[in-house]
Amino acid sequence: MKDNLIKTSTLIFLSVLTGNVFSYFFQVTMGRMLGVQTFGEMNALFSVMAIFGVPFASITNFLAKKISHYHALELSGRANALILKSYKNLFLAGAAMLLAGILFSGYISECLKFDSAIPVAMLFLIGFVSIMSPVNTGILQGLHKFGMLSFMAVGASVFRYVLCTVFVIIGLQLYGVLAGTLLTALLIGYISFIPIGRHLKKGHDASEKAGDAQSDIFPIFAANVSFAILSQSDVIFVKYFFTPHEAGLYSSAAIIGKAVMYLPGAIVISLFPMVASNKAREEGTLHLLLKALAATLLLSGGGAAVLYLFPGPVVSVFFGDKFAPAAHIVGFFAIAMMPLAVIIVLMNYNMAKGGRYFSYIMLAGSILQIMGVLYFHSSVTDILKVILYVGLLCMVMLFSLLAAEYYKSKMQNLGLCATSGK
Repeated sequence: MKDNLIKTSTLIFLSVLTGNVFSYFFQVTMGRMLGVQTFGEMNALFSVMAIFGVPFASITNFLAKKISHYHALELSGRANALILKSYKNLFLAGAAMLLAGILFSGYISECLKFDSAIPVAMLFLIGFVSIMSPVNTGILQGLHKFGMLSFMAVGASVFRYVLCTVFVIIGLQLYGVLAGTLLTALLIGYISFIPIGRHLKKGHDASEKAGDAQSDIFPIFAANVSFAILSQSDVIFVKYFFTPHEAGLYSSAAIIGKAVMYLPGAIVISLFPMVASNKAREEGTLHLLLKALAATLLLSGGGAAVLYLFPGPVVSVFFGDKFAPAAHIVGFFAIAMMPLAVIIVLMNYNMAKGGRYFSYIMLAGSILQIMGVLYFHSSVTDILKVILYVGLLCMVMLFSLLAAEYYKSKMQNLGLCATSGK
């Protein structure tokens, strides 16, 4: 079982790869069908959804960690109590987010230069319906249900591609994309709940208490907020500072360049619960991190090399001639995403083993990036430079933190050995 990380990562990697293929088909199809300006509007909305969805995405990591712990110790009753409590709390939080989103939809639409507030209001409705997905993902990770996780990775992309394409073909344009995304969230949420429902039939332990849930979830929340800013805020800033046409071109480069950042996704999905389970059993976790980093450098590094060497042909194949001007930033975009690819792995490793200080590093990095973009935005290349430099700084700081923790642990172990020797 020592190579279980590689086996499950391979299964999920193939599923995520298939899902990513359909996601790219989706982006390519929408880029060709919607036009440059509407394509930029679509991706600006998706970036807003990614940032506003952070509070709910954070529950994925929290549940994966806690349920992995209970699963490793065979405490299914306590796991089920936590699952039920999570559904209730997230529903209430989602309703509050929906209400706030509708109230502020006019202001957000003005910032993003939309003619109507309806797309923004629809976006928050999608966010509300999509709440079930991060909850179910965290539960399935914690229960090590990697088969269903693989289905979710493929199914979500396939369903969205088919539904959105049909709706756009019949003339709904941006509203068709939003409607297709909404129906996909409903369908995936229902299907992914099926194995969880079976697990809930085992009963739950009513004595399960929140305990130190708030202190556990704060580093996860802070890290996810920070990473969302580091990886998604650029599209929103470009939509705000530049013309709709320039924002559309940048969105096409972002779709291609950020593939480098998302390649470790399958590794992270299997890494997180394994680290959490090993931590619960007081077993080593460093070997899992080293394998994950090696695989990340191989995948993301290879992807960055291809995009850096052949940006023009890649843009032409994916988006056609009307997006050709975006080719000049694709290579640099891929390089800028490399530190973020490594940060994804380091962030999830720290969250799984219960680290805290890493979240402060990432929070400081996200603030620094916002300040940098606000000061340096004369061109989209300036924005990418800010992302690259801040990403490198965060990566170095996170590695330094791990090295310090490893050294401290070694010193403690040596001290215990010396004490035992006496």
